[in-house]
Amino acid sequence: MKKPENMMKIYVRGTVYANVRECAKALGVSPSTVYVAVSLGREETLGLGRGMHNGHMCPTGKGLTVAGKFYPSMRFLSLELGHNSHYVTKTIRRYGMDRAMEIFLGKIMAKERRKEKRELHRQQLEWEQQAMVQ
Repeated sequence: MKKPENMMKIYVRGTVYANVRECAKALGVSPSTVYVAVSLGREETLGLGRGMHNGHMCPTGKGLTVAGKFYPSMRFLSLELGHNSHYVTKTIRRYGMDRAMEIFLGKIMAKERRKEKRELHRQQLEWEQQAMVQ
């Protein structure tokens, strides 16, 4: 048994736990999860499961608006841009929010241009087919 001076008190959302094992049991997580959360300074997320605190949802929890279009989460925008689910999060961390928004805007505009180009090409093919029938 550990000596009392070696035991680590854990503070989670206003509750004080005497040690890691007690905290883990009370919150339904493993002791290693508690140690990781403490080392990252994320004790407040212990026992909440996956959700807005895991980096996929927007920091404000209110979504993200890019080029006038609302995206409920960073993951949703990442997938909309055709990248993996962590693309937006990693881009914001790497370049900062302002530069990342410029990058996302450019990608959205390029995607829209490709969509318009496909639509014009489809219309042109329809006109050519109509001209051949007549």
